[in-house]
Amino acid sequence: MYTHILLDLDNTLLDFDTSAELSLMQTFDEFLPKWSLDYLPIYQEINLLYWKKMEAGEIPKEKLRLVRFEAFLKEVQADPSKAQDMGQHYLQQLANKTLLYAQTTHVLQHIAPHFQLALVTNGFEEVQVPRLEKAQLLPYFDQVVISDVIGHYKPASQFFDHTFEVLGAPEKKGVLMVGDSLSSDIQGGNNYDLDTCWANFTKKKNESEHIPNYEIHSIGQLLEVLEME
Repeated sequence: MYTHILLDLDNTLLDFDTSAELSLMQTFDEFLPKWSLDYLPIYQEINLLYWKKMEAGEIPKEKLRLVRFEAFLKEVQADPSKAQDMGQHYLQQLANKTLLYAQTTHVLQHIAPHFQLALVTNGFEEVQVPRLEKAQLLPYFDQVVISDVIGHYKPASQFFDHTFEVLGAPEKKGVLMVGDSLSSDIQGGNNYDLDTCWANFTKKKNESEHIPNYEIHSIGQLLEVLEME
């Protein structure tokens, strides 16, 4: 049925949430002598807000890097002048975190011989490339598309235009988009007339208007979707 699989990276193949929390705590230790675990959800809410703004084209990536930490520091009544150094330290920590889901390598080994695979991510180049290399994921993919490199972000059609161009313009009906984000992966795939698979590993309720063709609760279940068990 499918010839090409587009796979998101964070919270689809790699456990981004845990990596981000560890990186944040290391960053807090470095810049905030007195901090509590209550700071994590504060930052996460602010970060999500600004990522959605960037994906919608409302702010550039350069502003995201700074403003999310400025807003966070103001919220916890800390010195916002630390934002730039704090943001850079966080990204450096994150680039070193490669927490693969237990079944990721198994799934890629099974599907890579049968499909053309493209990794499609909205992350920053200096974070994603080292993580892909450390996790030894690059050999499984025919193409890697990073929003930071091409200047377009999922769910924008230009992101998918570029992806299809580097893949040699496959038939859309033969392409499956797999990712955890309803607002970027599923919305982007739906808008581009692709079948979509929601990587809903935390079993969240879908309260959005973006409806996937499939829903999986572990990356291993992708083999069921592709009828490869």
